[in-house]
Amino acid sequence: SKMETIEISIGNEENFHKAIDILYENVHWFNAYNDFNMYTKAFSYGYKFMIAKNRNNGEFIGSVSIVLHDDGIAFIDQFFVLPQFRGFGIGRQLFEAIFDERIKSQYNVGLHSELAISDYYNKKHGFSHFNEVFIDVIHITGIMKCVPENKKFRTTTNAAEALNDVFEVDSRIWNKSRKNFLTQWTQRTDGKFLAVYRDDEMLGYGVIRPASCKNGYLFGPIYAFDEEVFVTIFDGLIEQQQLENDATIEIRSPSTNSSRLYRLLDHRATLNNYIADMITHNFAQCGRAFCVIF
Repeated sequence: SKMETIEISIGNEENFHKAIDILYENVHWFNAYNDFNMYTKAFSYGYKFMIAKNRNNGEFIGSVSIVLHDDGIAFIDQFFVLPQFRGFGIGRQLFEAIFDERIKSQYNVGLHSELAISDYYNKKHGFSHFNEVFIDVIHITGIMKCVPENKKFRTTTNAAEALNDVFEVDSRIWNKSRKNFLTQWTQRTDGKFLAVYRDDEMLGYGVIRPASCKNGYLFGPIYAFDEEVFVTIFDGLIEQQQLENDATIEIRSPSTNSSRLYRLLDHRATLNNYIADMITHNFAQCGRAFCVIF
């Protein structure tokens, strides 16, 4: 049987790169190669990336990852099984390898699910709490270069200097500290960071990083406490990253914010709503931020 030739094991960086290339080829999901190192550094015990492979020839069959945050929230990502290997219980084995009874009891576990398979997560894995807010995955193309001209704000690209303010902004949105994660994420070598201040108060920050696919970028997280701040972060990061003309940026936003995003970026870019995902637990504490993106 197919199951007998399949081995499920902890994946390394090379496996991660392979997995996200296959994810992009098959379902056009944007991921960043460097996320593996970033998560490994930020969560020494709390990051696990698993793969299913053919034990005879090492061929990739599927993957899944989990990140355990200090505040009792966990997030599952990169869950994928090649279409020709579905229906044999491989996905279930992979999923259970990271989502065991301890995780179920100790963590509020979330994932973004395509609507078509959200029922699967509910029935098979007990993801019964569906947020009433959808997460929109928006792809932004045709990006215009706009020079940030907002005199009310000052911006900084120095993440190390801004770190304590980042922690303070984050604590308004999340209940517990995410210092390790934020320290690594805002200073990642493959990304660019920008924070916006009025006088000495940080009003928001954002990070952009390259995706594994050609000219693809991931924008997040972005926290902005009003629309002007969001636009200042967006324009500032575009300028810093010096994007190619044919770049595509992926941004994830609660669907309640999407119409505002479309309006704000109307003269700056073309927005294509790529797929509406669900999140399986309530991020009610994120309500105050204009834009919450994973």
